[in-house]
Amino acid sequence: MKKVLVISIVFLALSCSVKKNNRDLSETINSIVKESDITKIEGDIINDFLEVELKKDRYKSYKNYPICIIKERISRLSSLIIYEYCYKDRYLPIKNSTNKDWILNEVQIKNIKDTLVNTIAHNWKVSDFTSINVSIIESSELTKSIKENNYKKYSETLILNLSTPLIINDKNAFITFNANLGWKTMDRFTALMKKNKIGKWEIDSYYYDPNSTW
Repeated sequence: MKKVLVISIVFLALSCSVKKNNRDLSETINSIVKESDITKIEGDIINDFLEVELKKDRYKSYKNYPICIIKERISRLSSLIIYEYCYKDRYLPIKNSTNKDWILNEVQIKNIKDTLVNTIAHNWKVSDFTSINVSIIESSELTKSIKENNYKKYSETLILNLSTPLIINDKNAFITFNANLGWKTMDRFTALMKKNKIGKWEIDSYYYDPNSTW
């Protein structure tokens, strides 16, 4: 009888331990999922940006084209790197940016860069975009069409690639944006977004990668 009781207690303890481990694992997984979701402020920045950017004259001829967002987000670090390039070249006669003021100096750039080095760029979802209708496409699908010489497949599609917003403070954020018409590059830049008095995010200035060859 004592042996049966001991075995029952051990079994119960093991069962509780397994349940606890499963619960801990579940909580970890849920935490990872939540971390991959964009926050409300990130969503506001992204959607306010797209609403303004896609109304520009260069996109008017393609307003009825389907829009595909590349699933893999551009890293937030890329926005800071492009800003840094422009900052270092700020005294050159030919400017790579349209800004009047520099909101970050060398020390601030380094401090932020150190916090971003090991961060993960997560994936976009259709539900992230509320200002436009989009579909999501994996970059591997685009690569596949190149290998198959199927360039017509996306020739009448706007393909957009976006970074997660790099939020500097409650009124300033950076976003990196690549726009392609099929395989033709239309634009590629980092934008500084500023929050206006009524709470909308507006494009304040543009920063272009001086190392880009497009």
